[in-house]
Amino acid sequence: MKKIAIIIPVYNEQENITRVVHVLDDVTHKISSLSFQYIFVNDGSSDHTKETLEQLHAQKKYVHFINFSRNFGKEAALLAGLKHCEYDAAILMDGDLQHPPSLIPELITAWEEGYDQVVAKSENKKITFM
Repeated sequence: MKKIAIIIPVYNEQENITRVVHVLDDVTHKISSLSFQYIFVNDGSSDHTKETLEQLHAQKKYVHFINFSRNFGKEAALLAGLKHCEYDAAILMDGDLQHPPSLIPELITAWEEGYDQVVAKSENKKITFM
């Protein structure tokens, strides 16, 4: 079974994280042919993001997190997630659901067709794949 990591940098997102996991679960649990892992990268949040991630990990073993001691920025958080990822493919998403999880099946289909990188681009509220 192929494994997909979903990497999500977060900064002061304690209010969104549980919702993000719920929305991701709605999508990923319908794809039984693949195994998913969510890797949150806490980029030095000053709220209760870390505690929320700890609770989610205790409930759902496929939810993992990396905790930064201070804020290094989104790019550093994404890189840390990619370095931690030992899966067949990775999907990068924002922690505020700006990137719609509903597109995950389409991204995976393009990847399974042989594309090394699949990018969804929004153009006037239409999503195109590059």
